[in-house]
Amino acid sequence: MKKKIIVSIIMFVLVVLSGLAIYNFSSMDSNESNSESQSTITKSIEYILDITNEYEITNSHPDQAKLDYATHLLNKPMRKLMHFSVYFILAIALMLFINFLFDNKRYFISLLITLILCVGFAFSDEYHQTLVEGRTGQYQDVVIDSMGALTGTLLYGSYYLVYTFGKRKSSVNESVK
Repeated sequence: MKKKIIVSIIMFVLVVLSGLAIYNFSSMDSNESNSESQSTITKSIEYILDITNEYEITNSHPDQAKLDYATHLLNKPMRKLMHFSVYFILAIALMLFINFLFDNKRYFISLLITLILCVGFAFSDEYHQTLVEGRTGQYQDVVIDSMGALTGTLLYGSYYLVYTFGKRKSSVNESVK
């Protein structure tokens, strides 16, 4: 029983940390958020170029103007990918936590609760952004967030179902022998 409480607390902390990370990203004003994402993209491009140049896959050394242009082109799609990704992670953390609380016996209820909580959090997150200077709430982002959550729950669900059915089949085969 003590082990279940400790595991529950750890899983709950992971869910809370995921939510806090999302809230933290949403709390940045538009200039800070945009600057942060552009900086990350520029560093990633430079890092990838360093690696591909080192292994002689490329021999590219773009000037700052080209690097800035590439960063500009990638900024919006990468920001949307981040929306998807953080909700993907949140959904998996929530699914693990809720499924664990139900002792892995209420899989479809866990899935439904996870999706409802993630979509509700996406709406509240977008509303929260309307309160931050220079930010707006966008229904498009709620859809992207929800798709990330749905993908996370379906991926976890696929793994869980395959594992569960494989485990059952294995135990049936063992009892037949």
